[in-house]
Amino acid sequence: MKNSVKKIRNITVIGLVLNIFLSSAKAVGGVIFHSQSLIADAVHSLSDLVTDIAVLVGVKYWNAPPDESHPYGYGRVEAVVSAAIGVILGAVAVELAWDAFDTVKSGKYTVPELPAFWIALFSIFSKELLYQVTGKIAKECSSTALAANAKHHRSDALSSIPVAAAIIISNIFPQIKYVDQAGAFIVSFFIMLSAWQIVKPALDELCDAGNCELQKQILEIASGYSQISSVHHIRTRRIGRNIVGEIHVRVEPDITVREGYIIARQLETEILSANGRISDMSIHVEPAED
Repeated sequence: MKNSVKKIRNITVIGLVLNIFLSSAKAVGGVIFHSQSLIADAVHSLSDLVTDIAVLVGVKYWNAPPDESHPYGYGRVEAVVSAAIGVILGAVAVELAWDAFDTVKSGKYTVPELPAFWIALFSIFSKELLYQVTGKIAKECSSTALAANAKHHRSDALSSIPVAAAIIISNIFPQIKYVDQAGAFIVSFFIMLSAWQIVKPALDELCDAGNCELQKQILEIASGYSQISSVHHIRTRRIGRNIVGEIHVRVEPDITVREGYIIARQLETEILSANGRISDMSIHVEPAED
């Protein structure tokens, strides 16, 4: 657990430093070289800083052990952090699209200078590399918040592609107006899409959405027991990196409490062994009635 926390913190700090550099370079470059799409991309990189800080602060809490007031632990802090990241991204997307629309409406138009292209190109390659490394660590540590942050890095890399393209097209065809603003619109679309991909799984967790595939696996295991006549009320829910489940099984009504306990214990052990993501399984033993 401590090693996972260290990995999450280290890669997040690297991302934090890179985002400080990129947001500064894009903002200054956008102003100096007259590129609104690059300035919009700078705002996107700046929002990455907020999410990096959210992960750095949040990792301390969602890895805290269970206590009397939180018997299931603090795993859902991670879902809250992920949801916050998605909401921030969505707000940034709306703001960028509005700024681009406002520029077109005002009739102001400038051709961005070519050096802005190299800044966007550096952003594409550096953020894609950061996405690959962060995503790998997120998978190793089973961290949804870090995975959300990795997607944020990827969205930053993707959003820089239309920026670079808009700058090149504006320089080759300066007679075509508002190409730079079109790039800013495309950037906002990518950000909004990324925001939804981050928010949805976080909301699913916070709303106790079940895992149908996992529930089917639990049913198959329970159905293999000759002592169990039927199964119902199979439920699963995610709490941070872990999944807790519940199942009701019907057995012969005349068996002893000890025999019912042994069946439940064997079933629980097999389910937990079959899927390492399940941390706790509640099994309710009921008499099979006509």
